[in-house]
Amino acid sequence: MDFVRNSRFFAIPALVGLFMLAAYWGIVAHYRLAISPGIDQAQAKAFISTVKHSLGLAEVAPTTIATRSPLMGPTWLTLYARGKLLLRLRSSLPTFEAASADILSQLNSQTMLRRLPLALRKELRIKLDLMTGRGPVLSSIPLAFSLSLVDGIDGLGAEIDGREEHLLPDDLFREQLLGRFQPMASIPDFHIGVDIVRGAELLQQKLNAPPSKALSYFRFRTQSWVDDPQSAGEALPVVRLRVPMKTVTRTDVRRAVISGADFVLAQMRPDGRFTYRYFPLNDEKDLRNYNFARHAGTTWFLAVTFKRLRMERHRNAAAKAVAYLANETLPPGCNLPQRACVGGHRYSDVGTTALALVAIAEYHQISRNERYLKLARRLAEHILWMQKENGDFCHHYFPDKKQKKCDAPLLYASGEAVLALAKYHAISGDKRLLEPMEKGLDFLTKTKYDHLVGQFFISEDHWTCIAAEAAIPAVSKLQYAKFCGEFVRFGLRAQIEDDDVQSDLAGTFNVAPFIAPNNAPPGSRTEANVATYHVQKHHGLPTTETEESILAAVRYLVDQMIRPVNTYLFAKPKVSVGAMMETPVRPVVRVDYVQHAAAALVIALPLIPQQSSSTP
Repeated sequence: MDFVRNSRFFAIPALVGLFMLAAYWGIVAHYRLAISPGIDQAQAKAFISTVKHSLGLAEVAPTTIATRSPLMGPTWLTLYARGKLLLRLRSSLPTFEAASADILSQLNSQTMLRRLPLALRKELRIKLDLMTGRGPVLSSIPLAFSLSLVDGIDGLGAEIDGREEHLLPDDLFREQLLGRFQPMASIPDFHIGVDIVRGAELLQQKLNAPPSKALSYFRFRTQSWVDDPQSAGEALPVVRLRVPMKTVTRTDVRRAVISGADFVLAQMRPDGRFTYRYFPLNDEKDLRNYNFARHAGTTWFLAVTFKRLRMERHRNAAAKAVAYLANETLPPGCNLPQRACVGGHRYSDVGTTALALVAIAEYHQISRNERYLKLARRLAEHILWMQKENGDFCHHYFPDKKQKKCDAPLLYASGEAVLALAKYHAISGDKRLLEPMEKGLDFLTKTKYDHLVGQFFISEDHWTCIAAEAAIPAVSKLQYAKFCGEFVRFGLRAQIEDDDVQSDLAGTFNVAPFIAPNNAPPGSRTEANVATYHVQKHHGLPTTETEESILAAVRYLVDQMIRPVNTYLFAKPKVSVGAMMETPVRPVVRVDYVQHAAAALVIALPLIPQQSSSTP
């Protein structure tokens, strides 16, 4: 009897488990998309060549489009002019041969195209989209609805009374609906998934449906192609709003570094500041809430880029940016004969001061200009004054009150402070700095985690590992190399792989597959990983894991940096080249996104295999 009772006891959770498993697979079967193969590149090229010929942009007769492959849904032709949607044509005929003929017939009837100036016609970008999959969405639960679409890959559609309309992935991007749903009103800065509220409004308008009438929503997948602005008639595949790189070699990495540095140069203001935020969809610039730490980091990047590539324009820009730091960022209460800090009249943090010192020290190394050495010494003295007995630092200082505050630590400040001391030691040889550097690194790599909870997590310590490399050979311990190796391994857990559900984003770091990854971490983590590689080499430790993580992230960064082929949605295509967006689907460029990405690439350059580039 006991055995029978126990069997019944175990049978209940087993039945519950089987029910949940069946429900899971039922949901998967209902909501997953069946994807059709679409067309091949030759057919896409033939279509785009024909469109160019019809627009009077190609003299050679186009290749015949000959495929009777059935289509799962509509085919769209879109013409973009300087980021604006100039014309969109759609056909719902069942084969690509029939649909393309229908669209070309519609195109030839568009008399307005013939009136366009030739110069503007030459700037047109041609986009081809074919529906290759379609499926339902769970629209009754807002959060589930917003996460039903794969950001940048799926489109959103709606139907009513036998009519249907679509928002292509391009449309969701142009309307800035991706990664913009706000699930909790109490946390206004938290966004995730697709802004289905605004998406529903747009579809309601496109269908001319009254608000009182409910729409039936669906998601759809597209196969997409865009013309190559540098090669007449070529068709390039588009995946998640960009033309993906086929391979990434040292030639490609070097080109990306130059593009990133030149983008930063183009954003430099007459006073030495940079455009803090740039919005490529409409060519808007934002200088509000200017951040001195990010200015200093960008200045440092320009100096490092000159050191590696020796292009005079990068050194000249670094000189202008350093002058702004020296002349405009020191508050009166901290511009003292013995000490100096960077910030505002009422507040300064040690991390910002440290990055300013890092930038000045790097600039001194590339220019041998001693103009800022006295300022560098005073900045170093302030950082030393802010150091605590245990090696950590007080992070906050109030210049108007001449008071420092040592609680409420900032995330990166202590690592930045040690890096600054190491950089200043490299140009000054001041032996007084050796003990503070060692105490700082000891704290960051051991004391900071020397408690129970510290055995189970690791913080954002990329500045720690950059500092550990900068301190060699003056201060060097095996402990630092082992710590940074653990930091690399921790990052590997979150690094997307080629066989991941987000395999087109392989190399970046993410916390969940339904969230678009931020483009800052692959840059900053790779800066740390390159530093870790050198620290490990110095101590004779294995570097295989570190190298693999670096190469994967480098490929991602080069792929994400805006290239001419990827500018068809931007108002000023040439201006946006070299930029790095906030995420793969969020068209906001901040100066430090570019700085971290391009800095990671330039310091990783010697580790990249040297081959001829074969990418678009």
